[in-house]
Amino acid sequence: MESGSSKGRAWLKVVAAIAIGLVALAWLKSGALLQARVVRAIAAGPLIARDAAGEAVLATLLTYEQPKWNRRSSGSGGREIVELQLNRMSDAANLARIVVHRSGARDPGVYLLGAEPDRIWVFAGGVRAFSIARRELELDAAAIETRVPQLKDQLPDDRKFYDFDAESGLRVTTRDGTRLILDTRTWTIAPQPEATPNQPTRDAQEWERSVQEWGARTDEGTATTVAQLPGEFGLDSWRSGERWFGILSAGEQRQYARSWDRPRRHESVDPERRKVWTAPVTDSGPGRSQLGEMQAVRDNTYLRGGFLRDGKRMRPVQAKGSPDLIIEHYTAIDDSAQMLLTRITPEGEVRWSTILPIKLPNTVCATDEYVAFRGLPPRTASLQRAQLVSVKLSDGSFRAFEYN
Repeated sequence: MESGSSKGRAWLKVVAAIAIGLVALAWLKSGALLQARVVRAIAAGPLIARDAAGEAVLATLLTYEQPKWNRRSSGSGGREIVELQLNRMSDAANLARIVVHRSGARDPGVYLLGAEPDRIWVFAGGVRAFSIARRELELDAAAIETRVPQLKDQLPDDRKFYDFDAESGLRVTTRDGTRLILDTRTWTIAPQPEATPNQPTRDAQEWERSVQEWGARTDEGTATTVAQLPGEFGLDSWRSGERWFGILSAGEQRQYARSWDRPRRHESVDPERRKVWTAPVTDSGPGRSQLGEMQAVRDNTYLRGGFLRDGKRMRPVQAKGSPDLIIEHYTAIDDSAQMLLTRITPEGEVRWSTILPIKLPNTVCATDEYVAFRGLPPRTASLQRAQLVSVKLSDGSFRAFEYN
């Protein structure tokens, strides 16, 4: 006859087996969920924001799909989740992941509008603001209407009626067609200033100056913000005081016009090997300069080289208070290519050169201490492998963070 203690031990074994099975099931289910929660796309960003202490933070909007786990449900679709991810710019460390929006739509239509100290403005089905310090939603349309009763039922549900300017605040075209500026520091509203009409030019010099200004605005307005090809963030030239610098192949240098007005993007998508050239420069008219004799700075060549452009701005990335230039170039012409950054002095001396773990930068944003890139690792085509790389301009050291 089996003793009571033996039966008790048998029951304990059964209970333990059931508990282990439940834990294993939960582990497998969570693993499946984690695998399913793969970043589908980078919706926007990164954008540089500042926390309350003034430290640079990178804000990126990611989208991923949360599948339906109910077997009785029909269809394969799930909910689209939009997440605001915050990374410290100095070391790319992840600070927070905040759910911004849930939608049944495949493309939920979310945008980064802008940033102010300790606050990031997002459009996701409506205008919203997120606190960097508290890592949470701070304001939505209803909260804004509470603070500013004049906007009651006047905030539209369409992104094209919003813009954010760090100096003036949130620009809104209300539902009744009124164009306003909402000062988000004082929560007061003012009418948007009317566009100043172009005044007729009085002479040839004034006309030439207006043409140069129009060209510069057009360049920035049409500049690449999300690159698809290596070298799209490269500039061909820059002026520093009385010296001009160009990064050109031998053929480009022979054809280069000696009358210079502003930096431009390289037109050739061919894998050119380029040198850095310099020339004395003098003013020859409104917004125009005349180049003297060009000379190669050194014999160093840079494959697909260009002076790294600061995002959409038609100006190079530079360290604070330094005339040095940062060159974007590449290790190869095929899919094995990795991006390099090289910092040179005006005399062509290489201060540092760094190979980055991305094959090309999709986006670029910079402060006077760091430059950050979003891109794909070499030999990778999937957006699910997108990563963030932050480079310190003083010494070329970098940190990388994979979004997924």
